[in-house]
Amino acid sequence: MSEVPTLYRAWFEEPAVDRRSRGNLAALFLHRGEQAQEREAAMTIEQERTTRITVLGVGGAGGNAVDGMIGDGLAGVGFMVVDTDFYGLTRSKAQHVIRMELNGLCQAGFGCSPDLYEMWVGEVAGQIRDHLSGVDMLLLVAGLGGCCGTAATPAIARIAREMGIFTVGVVTKPYRFEGNRRMRMAERGRSALAEVVDTLLILPNEKWLAAVMAAKEDVRSEDMFRRAAHNQCCAVACVAGPLVKGVIGIDFDDVCAVLRKRGNSMMGIGEAAGIRRAAKAAEAAIASPWTEESSMKDARDVWISVTGGRDLDLTEVDEAVARIREEADREARIVVGATIDGALDGLIRVSVIATGMR
Repeated sequence: MSEVPTLYRAWFEEPAVDRRSRGNLAALFLHRGEQAQEREAAMTIEQERTTRITVLGVGGAGGNAVDGMIGDGLAGVGFMVVDTDFYGLTRSKAQHVIRMELNGLCQAGFGCSPDLYEMWVGEVAGQIRDHLSGVDMLLLVAGLGGCCGTAATPAIARIAREMGIFTVGVVTKPYRFEGNRRMRMAERGRSALAEVVDTLLILPNEKWLAAVMAAKEDVRSEDMFRRAAHNQCCAVACVAGPLVKGVIGIDFDDVCAVLRKRGNSMMGIGEAAGIRRAAKAAEAAIASPWTEESSMKDARDVWISVTGGRDLDLTEVDEAVARIREEADREARIVVGATIDGALDGLIRVSVIATGMR
């Protein structure tokens, strides 16, 4: 299993922000204004003409995942974070940040009431709608089990659904050591979110940790939550990459056909190098322990994304797709995209999302 990128160390660095003006949130975020403008200006005309995609992180875990994607260079998408945490938002690298606050209650420890978060989201619903205006696809990123990500994410997804935005949820579930109470809260959040998104990718932290332990790999405690966010980054790249920079591009209509109103979905990602790397990466994706849905057997809709360096060959794309096709239903609708990433020279990464399992 690959090491966690060093980019995540930046998450915990203190920002160069004057916090004496605590009451004026807008003033505290001015230090990021020029950077956001530069990122937006850097988008090419071609990107502006393609599907508009926004990644929205909810709560602390969602915000960390967004920072990781920005640091990892995910291009062609917009970034936004919604949270109650004042200091967490000041550290965010996202272009747009929104703080939920209702009459000062957010510092008062009012617990994880979904009704309370509905009120908080309602207070900032106008700002959320403004930032999502014109967006075609929304990728909601959060950690379930905590207060903000669990209770606020379904409320934000409901706003997106009312706006007619195609919405994919990419959420983590807690580690076992975090306790039964947190897991029960995550299950309630999962049920609420599944009702208001088109596709839900659930990444149980415990599953990848079990795979690491089975391989007898060492995992430092400080890397555990960073790795959870890294998994979300990879899932978002799997969905967004072929749409914004694919050499074999995927049309947005194809995305809707495979993922719209599909509920829980299976996702797998595999990497390999050397001889028969495409087939090996496809095998690893099929066996990947990333999502709660663990099998794509007899899937009726399959999204396949193949990413490689400049040495990626079309025959390798065909080989990877052929192996995955063996697992799906014989009449399955299969959508394929391929992307070049210079950082993967010598490697091939195969990502698959399967829906409609019988």
